Formats: sequence, structure tokens, C-alpha cells
Amino acid sequence: MMGILLLLALVATSATTTLGFIMPAAHPIASPVRTLVTAVAAAPSAVVVETFILPMGDDSRLKIRCESETFKDLALRVNALLASFRNIKAANAAEDKKGPAPREPSLEFLTKNFETHLEMECNPNIYPDAFHATVFVKVKNEVLEVTSQCQLSALVDALKLYKQTYKIKMEASNAEPSN
Repeated sequence: MMGILLLLALVATSATTTLGFIMPAAHPIASPVRTLVTAVAAAPSAVVVETFILPMGDDSRLKIRCESETFKDLALRVNALLASFRNIKAANAAEDKKGPAPREPSLEFLTKNFETHLEMECNPNIYPDAFHATVFVKVKNEVLEVTSQCQLSALVDALKLYKQTYKIKMEASNAEPSN
């Protein structure tokens, strides 16, 4: 009964008017609950932390808490990687091709959110195109390390879904990843 009363009290954000309907003032826990409800109502709003879901090479998924700034940084780097694939394709298709295509920079992403390290690497110079590219992913903390891989196209789709789900605003030059 006390748990139900506490839950009802927490739902009520206006402590002085609503609490009177939930429990009588003479109830033994009315004063502590009233104090708790008042504190919750006066507390600043919580920081929203989004979850980034990355499909891995098999049927598994990686869920990691991710701040919007981390997402934006990763999206920019993935866009640069996709541009590298386009540059390689254009260089290989050029009629006046002289020697091998120029070397393009790799995707190297490292971040630490909430005591968890996330690392991603992908070298565009070793894959024929972006659809065949694999991104190597490592997630670790003090007690666990998981290394796996995902397709670049799956990473792009995950970034698009994250952006859509959490309504992340990107600058015009920082458009969402595209193939």
C-alpha cells in the first residue's frame, strides 16, 4: 500500500493541491511523501541520454548510451568516409588514370561516454565500394571488452534511425550520412 501511495505521490507534480486527494493529511507517511513530492517537483529536468543501437555482423545488436554531440561527431566522420569512397570510385573511373587511385583517409572514431569506450575503424582503400565495407567496432569498460564488426551500410542506417528517433538537428553542411 505504501508503494502505491508513493507512486501516486510521485506522479503528482503539484504537491500542495494534488497530495490532498491522494492521502489524508493525518496519514503517517503524508509528511515524508509531501516532502519528497515537493523536492521532485522543484528538481531541474533530467538530462536526456539517447541510446544508439548498432547492428553487428551477425544477428546481435550493440546498444550504447550516446549523447547528441557524440552522434554528430560520428555522423560527420561517416560522411567523410562515404566521400572517400566516392573519391576512390571517381579516380578509378577517370579516363586519364595515371597509376593507382590516391589513398583516402580511414575512419577512426574514439569516444568515451559514461565510462564506456567506443572505437570504430574502417579503411576505404581496401574495399571495392561502400556497400562491401566493414567497420570494426570495439566497446570496452573496466571489466568488459567486446570486439566485432558491422557493415558500413548498417552503420549508416543506424545513424539515420538515431537522428530520426531523437530528432537531432544537423547543420546544412553536416547532413545525415548517405550512400
